[in-house]
Amino acid sequence: TEEHLEHMTQKALITLNSLSKTIDGFRAFFKTDEEKKEFDALKHLHEAVMILEAEMRDKQIDIIESHSIDKIIVFGYQHEFQHVCYQLIANAKDAILYAPSLFSRTITISTLCDSEFFTLFVEDEAGGVPSEIAHKIFEPYFTTKATNKGMGVGLYVSKIIIEDHFGGEISFHNTERGAVFSIKIPLK
Repeated sequence: TEEHLEHMTQKALITLNSLSKTIDGFRAFFKTDEEKKEFDALKHLHEAVMILEAEMRDKQIDIIESHSIDKIIVFGYQHEFQHVCYQLIANAKDAILYAPSLFSRTITISTLCDSEFFTLFVEDEAGGVPSEIAHKIFEPYFTTKATNKGMGVGLYVSKIIIEDHFGGEISFHNTERGAVFSIKIPLK
């Protein structure tokens, strides 16, 4: 029907726009002439969420956001920060899609900010990271996904970005229901 065609056209446009933003983000990530500067971390976090929004809706995954303030200014490479946000949210999505035991199809994104640090938390309810692989989670080329679904560099690159380019920390811990990945970045 014409209504179905319009719906599918809109869905395709949203997906194409998302892919275009992802490509632009990767292009910017590999640019060597970008300079460190102050930027609003929440703005770039929201852009990462928007890139994944259509796929999340399609997979019936809810995103809940909770932030302690409306604007968080950090210093660094904004496209790299957005890449890390994208990676953490995409990994939470994949954990939900491939979880052997699932509590809910929800990703909770929250932030805290004090006078010294900005901290971002991305939490899923997909059962957590098995203890036998927890020590490998940030290693290059380690993946729990099928061979054609992932290369195992996302969390490794995220670790390099947060630790080497922002002077921060990236970590995770399991909860009773899933995993919480966090990044902690010093404020100026």
